[in-house]
Parts: sequence; C-alpha cells; structure tokens
Amino acid sequence: DAMPGKQMSIDADLNAGVIDQEEAKTRRAEVSQEADFYGAMDGASKFVRGDAIAGILILLINIIGGLAIGMAQYNLGFSDALKVYALLTIGDGLVAQIPSLLLSTAAAIIVTRVNSSQDMGNQIMVQMFGSPQALAIAAVILVIMGVIPGMPHFAFLGLGTLCAAGAYWIYYRRQAEGGQVREEEKEARKVEEMAAQRENEFKELGWDDVQPVDAIGLEVGYRLIPLVDKSQGGQLLGRIKGVRKKLSQELGFLVPSVHIRDNLDLLPNAYRITLMGVAI
Repeated sequence: DAMPGKQMSIDADLNAGVIDQEEAKTRRAEVSQEADFYGAMDGASKFVRGDAIAGILILLINIIGGLAIGMAQYNLGFSDALKVYALLTIGDGLVAQIPSLLLSTAAAIIVTRVNSSQDMGNQIMVQMFGSPQALAIAAVILVIMGVIPGMPHFAFLGLGTLCAAGAYWIYYRRQAEGGQVREEEKEARKVEEMAAQRENEFKELGWDDVQPVDAIGLEVGYRLIPLVDKSQGGQLLGRIKGVRKKLSQELGFLVPSVHIRDNLDLLPNAYRITLMGVAI
C-alpha cells in the first residue's frame, strides 16, 4: 500500500535535485523488490497455513476413528483405546510431518524468492552460510533436542556439533577477512599520508599558508566571558554592533567587525584591544 507514496517521494527528490538518476533507479529497484517480497510472503503464509490446518484435521480424524474402531471392534475401554490410538496417531503425525515440513520449506523458498541478479542456489548459500548466526541457532536447537530423554541423542548431538563447527568456521573466516581488510586500509592510508607529505614538501607557498589577522579584536579574561555570552545575558555584542553602526554612519565607511575571543593569559577581569593583531 505504501509503494505509490515511496515512488512519489523518489520522484520528488529527483526533481528537487537531491538525488541523481542512478540513485533514483536504485531506490526504485529496492521498492519493487520489497513489494515483491511482501506479496510472496503473503502467498507463502497462506500455503503453509492451509497445510497446517489439513494436518490438524487428519490428526483429529485419526484419533476419533481409532477410538471408534478400538471400542467397537476390539472391545477396548475408552481409556485403553485412547492410550493406544492416540499414541499411534501422534507417531503417525510426527512421521508424516517430516516430508510435509520439507515440502513446506521448499515451497516457501521458491515462492518467497524475489527477482534478483543471483540465482536461487546462490541466494540459499548466502542466507544459510553467509552469517554464523543461522548455524549457531540451529546448533543450539539441535543440542537441546539431543539432550531430551528418549530422543536419538547421537543424531541430534552430531548434527548440532557439525552446525556449531560450521558457525565457528564462518565466524573465524569473517574475522580473518575483516583483519585483512583493515590492514589494507591502513596501508592505503599510509600511502596517502606519504603522498600528501611529499606534495607538501614541494608545494609553493600561497595565501592559504598565511594566518588571517583580524582588523579589530577584543580579548577578555575568563571572568568577563558572561558579558559577551548571549546565553548568560551578555549585552556587549549588541552594544558593539550599535557603536559600529553609528561610527559607520558618521565616518562614511563600514567599520570592520570586532572579533571577540577569550584569553587565559590575561587577568580574570582584564581585557585587551588589538588592531591588526597588535595590542593597543
């Protein structure tokens, strides 16, 4: 729903000159990819929800049918029939959910894949093995399931160990690549600094190398700072501006502005007026 507004915002920024054509094209592609992703997620959620509802209905039908068969055909009591057929139904449901889970996962991957320059195989590899967090979370879940009594400990703990080792390897590789990139950046900065130093050695002097000097300056001690600080109620700046205006009208030329700064070398209540950097 927000896609038209985002497109209009991009067009407005482009017309105002805030962004160029390349950035506008990139933003439009991101908006289109986002819209495709949310649309695909909506379809995938409906598909998975329907599969889950069908599984629940099959589970209820198996329990009710098992109770009816056990009580009517085998003359079992309600509690005995419920114990036997509920256990069988839950086991059958768990076994049946394994291919259903794989099918739902595969369908979700295919449906939620948006248009991209990468193919689906590269996207899956990047999403699963590009960051160690995914494998680390999977390793924790597998280890927790492996320590539950009655579960196949060897299978879950073995898979958890493999996922943890993969997460550690990805983390170590990323740290090594990051360290290499930082070393390359340091070397590049050193080369730039050396080049700048060589350039400064052979650079001719110019007006940029001359420190500017204020025509009229006023230096004050630290106790006189409240007089020139507007946040503390100082009115000296306004009065100096009024004096400059009056003198400019009387003399016929513009009196230069007065640069005011604090000077810790002066006494706390002292001040000094400078003309072209020379105290008077």
